[in-house]
Amino acid sequence: MSQAAALSHLMDAGIVGILPLGLKFIVDAFIGNYWIVLLSRLAFTAGFVLLTLSTPSVLSWESGLSFLTVDSPPPESEPFKRPQSDDSEENNRAGFFCSYQPQPRAERSLVKHILKRKHARSILFLVPISITFILLGVVSSIGNTFFIEQAVDMNHYVGSLWVPLLILPIFQHSYKKKKPLNCGIHPKLGIAFSMICAILSCITAAKVETRRLGVVTSQGVIDEPEKIIPMTMFWLLPQFALLGVSEAISEKNITDFFTNELALERNDDEATKASKRKHMEFLAQALSGVGMICGLVLVYIVRKATAANGGTSWFQNTLNTSRLDNYYWTLATLSAANLVFFLVVISVHHICSESRSVEDEQRSSSTVPLIA
Repeated sequence: MSQAAALSHLMDAGIVGILPLGLKFIVDAFIGNYWIVLLSRLAFTAGFVLLTLSTPSVLSWESGLSFLTVDSPPPESEPFKRPQSDDSEENNRAGFFCSYQPQPRAERSLVKHILKRKHARSILFLVPISITFILLGVVSSIGNTFFIEQAVDMNHYVGSLWVPLLILPIFQHSYKKKKPLNCGIHPKLGIAFSMICAILSCITAAKVETRRLGVVTSQGVIDEPEKIIPMTMFWLLPQFALLGVSEAISEKNITDFFTNELALERNDDEATKASKRKHMEFLAQALSGVGMICGLVLVYIVRKATAANGGTSWFQNTLNTSRLDNYYWTLATLSAANLVFFLVVISVHHICSESRSVEDEQRSSSTVPLIA
């Protein structure tokens, strides 16, 4: 994977992370479930039509056949799907879209509900806290780009057994399925712990890259980027593991944090809680997507800054001539500063929330009529 291809993939991943939040807001505030399913169905169909038109003539009939055989709705429509009524014969005769019913507009807009029920000051305090979550997305972006590129030219053998490179990202993402990592941790503590794991991942990656560059220099293969380096790719396992733990913990705890701070009310039933939590999951994914795109911007800034005044850029045409270790140290420093900023802001937010709760209790008690 070239650096250009990896960064292009990163841009796509960032956009994919941001889009669901925007679509969910449009559904809730404006058009409702029915029309978003219709639009997604049309987009799904148009995508296969364009795929058929863009393929060579030899393969176009296969793409067209796959388009004709696809009968299920796009998976993105599942969050907007509502169960079909069993006692409605008219719905049974009406066809595919009758199982998708628009919600009443009064139930739709969670954003309006939040703005109405929450203090403007408490919402503004969440803005700097949310900014700290973006850097977690920046660190997460290096897992699918530079970490993979490091492993490409390293030794993939364990004895005589060849191990595919895919095992490293699979190991990284496997932590998201382990519930013990996400149980019994307060959201604020979980977020802080995920930031610590991100810092350790960057430090580990910097040290391993320094060692890899040392092996490259000692073997005299700096100008031979396609030559396999006599260093096992399993040196990269700790940085993948730490990044996987950071992603797994941050994903759930950021969602829990926003759910507790913005969405939930005491009288909400389980279905309402699940629906609101889904919105907060989209918000957490959007912040991660913004972080991935910011990772591209940071690479561009570092490239220009290190190449200024006749200097040597840390990002060269090949990995052997680049200085990814310096970039990793930069990310570790930014992440450490981000952790300190998060702890300060979250402490101020906690103090303000406590004082506001006391004021609300005093105000409510003062409005209770006296019984003669």
